[in-house]
Amino acid sequence: MRKREKRRRCLLTPCAVTVLFLLVTTVHQVSASVVNFTRSETETSKFNRLTIDRNSGRVFVGAVNWIYQLLPNLQLEVAERTGPQEDSPDCPVTRECPSIVTKPTDSINKVLVIDYIQGRLITCGSLFQGLCFIRKLSNISITDPLVNEPVAANNNTASTVAFIAPGPPNPPTTHVLYVGVSYTGNGPYRTDVPAVCSRSLEPGKMLSIAAASVTTATRILVNTLARERYPINYIYGFHSRGFSYFLTTQKRSIENQYPFVSKLIRICHKDPDYYSYTEIPIECRLDNVDYNLVQAAFLGNPGSELANELGVSAQDDVLYAVFSQSKNDSDVYDRASAKSGLCVYSLRAIHRQFTKNIQHCFSGNGDRGLDFINPSMKCVHTKLQAIAPFTCVQQAIFGYCFRAVRAKWNFILNLASRDWSQTCSQ
Repeated sequence: MRKREKRRRCLLTPCAVTVLFLLVTTVHQVSASVVNFTRSETETSKFNRLTIDRNSGRVFVGAVNWIYQLLPNLQLEVAERTGPQEDSPDCPVTRECPSIVTKPTDSINKVLVIDYIQGRLITCGSLFQGLCFIRKLSNISITDPLVNEPVAANNNTASTVAFIAPGPPNPPTTHVLYVGVSYTGNGPYRTDVPAVCSRSLEPGKMLSIAAASVTTATRILVNTLARERYPINYIYGFHSRGFSYFLTTQKRSIENQYPFVSKLIRICHKDPDYYSYTEIPIECRLDNVDYNLVQAAFLGNPGSELANELGVSAQDDVLYAVFSQSKNDSDVYDRASAKSGLCVYSLRAIHRQFTKNIQHCFSGNGDRGLDFINPSMKCVHTKLQAIAPFTCVQQAIFGYCFRAVRAKWNFILNLASRDWSQTCSQ
């Protein structure tokens, strides 16, 4: 019993972050000595993100004012400067603003994504309204012609999450760049940047919205009344079995008095209209303590013992996520405290919860929610054929119910068997 309790307490401390790091880090054999590299410049760089080419073993690092390309042994191969550059948030993405006063501005790396199909590295920074560069994977100093599309957040702190997955027009053959971006309000052009969107990777349409018609498109915009007072922080993005997902922290409701919670966004790969855009809360609790702010996550496969307890196979996807409890400093609810924990979710269980919420709303129960996008409406009873596992619903969903997906804490280390807990409040 003491051994079991000791393991559970470990999950409530920062050691959970170390556990997640060990899970997500790709290990390469290198020499025992520490690898160092220096530049002729004297300034230092803060690293923003890192990705590893699974084919060549090269390591790419996005940093403040620099992009680095390292060999598998971590020796520096290419260093490409990205800033500081003359910029202003009042300038458009085309940088044609002769009457605007600019100043030297650091470039914060926001996107660092490998396109394995085309053999290229997509990098986006905070300069020039979140402009992106398409770089050759074998030499990041070689770039494609510039595409003037505002993609990423344009300040130092706002979040941007991007990943490549199947999407319109013809998934799974065609792939798109899924992007989630926090609204910054930094300049007059930020209303043009969707909160969530799918961007084309096809020649001639590079980084434009993947599919668009007169009334719909592969994008979600936060309405003008909510942009400033409903912040959304994008933490992690992934795809699994026909759907793309974003993990976020945002308010429980658009009203000011509500605290922040973690939510999971889902979009169907086959959906050219984003009718399938749906959100549910994702909860991480132990002993009546709510660890409400997701901090980091990783999609992977379980070991055989964990898979058995989850009721899935070792080939199924599992979401590992680290959460923190909010600080109770005045009205600031989105600041994480030192208390943290690790929760694990089967993607099959997550999918079941989304399906239940959709069926619940189509039965005429509850509200559709998402009032930060469109005014919330009561769910209307709608005839709906049975939803087959891991398939898209053809009718417009575009909603949210308060049914939350939860993890069971005690299976993480001691693998106790227990059913998933699910609730819904109207």
